[in-house]
Amino acid sequence: MASNYKIATGRWENYSNKGWLAASLTLDVQTGAILIAATATFITIVGARFWTILSFCIHQIRASSLERDGIHHQHQVIYKNTSQLSTFWLLTRVAWAWRGTSPRNLLRFMLFSLPPLLCFAVFTTASVLSSRIAAPIYATSEVRIVPESCGFVAFAAPTDEEYSIQFGTPLYSQWATRKSRQATDYARNCYGRAESSAASCRVFSALKLPYSTNTTATCPFKGNRCYLGQQGALEMSTDWLDSHDHLGINAQIENRIRLRKVATCSVLNINDLISASPVRGVDVYEYYLGPRGLGKDSIGTTNSTYTWRESPRFDSIGYTMAADKAVIYDPYQSQGWVPIEDLNRTDADVSIFFLNSNGMRYFQKVLDPLFYADREFSVPLRYENITAYSSTNLTSVLACTDQYQIQNPNTNTATELTSTYKAYLQALQIGLNNAQLAAVARLGLTSYDSLMFSSVGGLSSAALHASDTTFQSLSPGLPDDQWRTEVTGWFNTSLARLQDTIISWASKDIADYEGFATLVHPTEFPELANMCKNQIVKNVGQYQSFSVLGIAVIFAVGLLIILLSWILEPIVGWWQKRFRGRSSGCEQWLLSSALQLQRLALQKENLGGHWTKCDGEVPIAEHGAKWSAGT
Repeated sequence: MASNYKIATGRWENYSNKGWLAASLTLDVQTGAILIAATATFITIVGARFWTILSFCIHQIRASSLERDGIHHQHQVIYKNTSQLSTFWLLTRVAWAWRGTSPRNLLRFMLFSLPPLLCFAVFTTASVLSSRIAAPIYATSEVRIVPESCGFVAFAAPTDEEYSIQFGTPLYSQWATRKSRQATDYARNCYGRAESSAASCRVFSALKLPYSTNTTATCPFKGNRCYLGQQGALEMSTDWLDSHDHLGINAQIENRIRLRKVATCSVLNINDLISASPVRGVDVYEYYLGPRGLGKDSIGTTNSTYTWRESPRFDSIGYTMAADKAVIYDPYQSQGWVPIEDLNRTDADVSIFFLNSNGMRYFQKVLDPLFYADREFSVPLRYENITAYSSTNLTSVLACTDQYQIQNPNTNTATELTSTYKAYLQALQIGLNNAQLAAVARLGLTSYDSLMFSSVGGLSSAALHASDTTFQSLSPGLPDDQWRTEVTGWFNTSLARLQDTIISWASKDIADYEGFATLVHPTEFPELANMCKNQIVKNVGQYQSFSVLGIAVIFAVGLLIILLSWILEPIVGWWQKRFRGRSSGCEQWLLSSALQLQRLALQKENLGGHWTKCDGEVPIAEHGAKWSAGT
């Protein structure tokens, strides 16, 4: 759904982490791979310099003007001239060569081979783990999207003449249907599975929004309208959804809000609200659950809520669905439905759904109240007739209430659980700061797009899970609680629609709205404008986010170790001269170097002439002096 959005690169603050840990750096995977490789190489270099420090310290601790055996002096030379692994290997060879000559030979080997091994192991591990400064390429990384056409979408306010057709235009219908279809696909792929690893599911800040269900909820309507009785409704209630953790609105803890969505649904008893009349030999049924089209100046009003023409039993038409909604204050100014008293709620938005099974045939009785089918008849199939069942209900009706609740996590005060409009109106009274109010404003219109109505509108039978097992109007049958499966699926779709609409606020293709809406930029409100560049999504395999603190610590500590490795020897030499009169330990360190040992050997054979710079790392032979390697 949101996979086509552009990802912002560079440094930013990810408030999923606190304090200094919030600093993040987002790079594309190619650049990120270079950074990881450079970091690993740098750690390897630091490891080599740390070994220089460690070997110098061990050498100085063991340095002495007293006489020592050959193993001691060979150890000193090895520590001066070799890397970690080379030190271990040469110490092993020394121990083997001197075996049987010293009772403590093995103990000395074990003691002095431990430092190079530990140093090598620690820095090799650190080099490998340096990649942990970012999530692996195959894992999800939290990234920001590039704000494009950020802001609110304002649907054009129609004139009196336009009102009856404004929301029937192909442009709006295509847009709404496309959004519903995308949300349905996401819900089925990502909400319908215990754990989905598909890349398409790892887009939103939270893979799916958590919620719980209650299958014995109280009927949300009056007049005994619930088909399964007063305690037979299905309630779906989200947990408290954090605007940052669940919806990806990047903000510090004190600037976040919490949102809760509750939908309660039930199949309805509406037999007393149906009127039938023949029209040209076909029975036409009208359902009077409240007039439709009572919008601006009552243009296009119809007293019936839904009209259905009975079709022949074997016309091969499958499921068809229609939906409508009654919203307390409709910001889109659409022609809505005004429910009858039994279905009217002043503390909730109401969605109503009409299902026709038409020519559907089942090979088993269906006892589900929404799809009820027990009308038995024979169906010719090849060489025999088989028993099938068709729907008893001409039209099954189901209704849902949508309610929202907003909480200020700083004070734990919350609005009532009420309609979308009232919840956001009450949010002004719970002590929210400006940044929190901006989040409320942003979520306001978003919540209208995630009503249960939006999960079905425009999709018809494509919104039904029951259609998945249908072939040419034939179905093997349905479980007794199929209606709950359908309603749960619609709730999942509404949550997916909520997640997608949140992201679309920050980045969208405004061309999708051309002809029926305009963009309102939030430039006059700093808190809203700041949100444009602070929408978090997940990304897999294309971008990586690095910890700026992790990178800074690695390079700061590494550079400190490198600097210390350069200045330690002269500092210790100065200290030894200052307090001991001579730098004997540093002199032994110098004389243990390979080049100084070579000089001493050559001088003993009177080779090289007059040597200079004997107090440095590289002694210089007399100009023009030559000797053969085998001398």
